[in-house]
Amino acid sequence: MTFDDYYKILKAELGALYDAGEAAAISGLVLEHFTGKRVRPFSSETITELEAAKLLRFEQELLNGKPVQYVLGEAWFLDRKFYVNKSVLIPRPETEELVLLAIKTITQKGLHTKQLKILDIGTGSGCIAISLAIELKQSMVTGIDISSDALDVASLNSQILSALVNWHQVDFLNPECWEAFADYPIIVSNPPYIPLSEKFILDKNVTDWEPSIALFTPTVDPFVFYKAIAAFCKKYPLEERMVVLEGHQNYMSDLQNLFSDIFRKVEIRKDINGNERMLQAHNS
Repeated sequence: MTFDDYYKILKAELGALYDAGEAAAISGLVLEHFTGKRVRPFSSETITELEAAKLLRFEQELLNGKPVQYVLGEAWFLDRKFYVNKSVLIPRPETEELVLLAIKTITQKGLHTKQLKILDIGTGSGCIAISLAIELKQSMVTGIDISSDALDVASLNSQILSALVNWHQVDFLNPECWEAFADYPIIVSNPPYIPLSEKFILDKNVTDWEPSIALFTPTVDPFVFYKAIAAFCKKYPLEERMVVLEGHQNYMSDLQNLFSDIFRKVEIRKDINGNERMLQAHNS
């Protein structure tokens, strides 16, 4: 059997769990992992016994509902491959848009040539902080997270991708930690914003596998992290401060009101699907 033959078999089997497009995409990621090719035909080479055993293990995990990124231990983000495991969220395309928005705005303001301090709150796999560090080479980027396991993943990714990022274990909901970051003018974050009450409407391959601490707010208040970020900005005001945040599409107008008390300009941006998902706040 060739890799291309196996692609067809795996896609058909995954059709029991996913629609045809998603089954094809997942199968493609698995075959890319083995062959290095991102499109068909993957390979006409015969699969070895060792490769067949590994493919069978992957197949069983996928049919159990385990996300393909955790099965492979890797996820693509802005054309870079990140290591991921169950300690971190799987990077999403919407978060790529968040990073691109931050880079675009920083560049338009001419700040990309300066030694900016950038803070990524709730860094998880480090995909935001690392991408910013690579694209904005003059900047000093710091990623913080409450989870030491997540920071282990982020640190490994920064080594793999040769990105210089400072990592700190911090509970940002504790105001006692804020002073250490008071002089950071740029904040970029995709914090937990899903209330636990919405858990039942999410796909089981999300709630059964991805870390709850990174998905759901620790209180019934879906704005708890945003309120902390807003309070931080209010306590340590900087004229040049800019905040770029990802949020829940149902709550963006409320977030806009929250940050309008602190910044002169607060803009809501839509993602590629036309959903309001990003907030950008600044003074100029």
